[in-house]
Amino acid sequence: MMQWYQFLMLSTASCKVKQYSIILLLVCSMSGLSQAVHATSIGLSQTQYGLYPVLSQLDMPWAVKSDQQSRLWVTLMSGQVVVTTPLNLYQKPQPLNFQTLDLALPELYVAGQGGLMDLLILSESTATQKHLLVTYAKGNDSHNALAIQRITLGWVHSEDRWQLISSESIFTVSPAKSTPVHYGARLVQLADDSILVTVGDGFDWREQAQNKASGLGKILRMSLTGDPLVDNPFYQSALIGSDPNIMKQWVYSLGHRNPQGLLVDKYGAIWAHEHGPAGGDEINLIRPGLNYGWPVITKGIDYSGAQITPFSQYPGMTAPVVNWTPSIAPSGFIRYEEALFPELYNSFIVTSLKLKGIIAVNVKDGVYESQVKLDAVRVTETKTQIVTSSLPRLRDITTLPSGEIIVLSDGVDGELLHLKSRQ
Repeated sequence: MMQWYQFLMLSTASCKVKQYSIILLLVCSMSGLSQAVHATSIGLSQTQYGLYPVLSQLDMPWAVKSDQQSRLWVTLMSGQVVVTTPLNLYQKPQPLNFQTLDLALPELYVAGQGGLMDLLILSESTATQKHLLVTYAKGNDSHNALAIQRITLGWVHSEDRWQLISSESIFTVSPAKSTPVHYGARLVQLADDSILVTVGDGFDWREQAQNKASGLGKILRMSLTGDPLVDNPFYQSALIGSDPNIMKQWVYSLGHRNPQGLLVDKYGAIWAHEHGPAGGDEINLIRPGLNYGWPVITKGIDYSGAQITPFSQYPGMTAPVVNWTPSIAPSGFIRYEEALFPELYNSFIVTSLKLKGIIAVNVKDGVYESQVKLDAVRVTETKTQIVTSSLPRLRDITTLPSGEIIVLSDGVDGELLHLKSRQ
């Protein structure tokens, strides 16, 4: 039998595509092709929902987070953060005040999928001082990488605004690459105060997802200062006869393509979703040291129509809990653990760029059960009429302390949208 690394060498040599305009054409042309051999059935929810605008005219937003005071923090790919005043969604709607902060990120690279991406509000934050980590693309066209910046903001009472107190670079992924795509870039903080960050494969370097010495195609674990942790699964072996800065010290899991969803649920389990190629989007239960297979195992094919691999399973590699073929292009990711929407309780809620909708996925004891697409429309209310329209591309999702769900739409006129039942 051909070994996976032999096929990988052949497919890598023959299928490299570097013209992104061509890639977009291929994606569009393949969107109607049948890839249903491994398709997962998605029904429609019985409950009808509306998404009601809270804040509009956000230019290329990427992530939204809520703090304990019910403020919303939105990253813009241009390097700014929009911070709202605390939301009270039970009162009569009022204009939402907000502040836009330029983070002055060093060597910020805004191109393709690159720019300012995720934001993590660290647990040590207070009502008047916020300790943040942000991920962003750093560098230029020929040499760029995912970087993490630690930022402290303080509230200035006399001026009713946030002020930048400090900014420090704590980590940059190695190796750098020459493509503006597949950064991954999601952050979570674990109970032990360590940090996980997802890193994509850079698109043209898919084979690096299987190379523990490379940071590409991995989930990495580090301290709050960006240092590797001695209990990381490959830390000790990385020190034996190797460069002390080798990425292997940080590797928590490997074999990822472009993981853009990451969460820790109330049980302490770590979950990630990632973009497949044409088909093969996934949800994975993440455990330290496991290999999630890309590009050796996948249920997707290349955008060109070429086979990436003959394997959908392989010894020593972990298959996904959920597979989407055809692709849905998953973006935001939460596990809903609040009481406000009983029908969604304990479900994974995934926003989709491709389906332009919200999907609720039920998984029990690590095994997929079912999923539905929420029957949802965008709703604008005035004094005289209610206007409904189809949903735009949805980029991210978060919950307020009250259990309310806020969704972020994508694009040059992005919006914060409040999810409500219409029944």
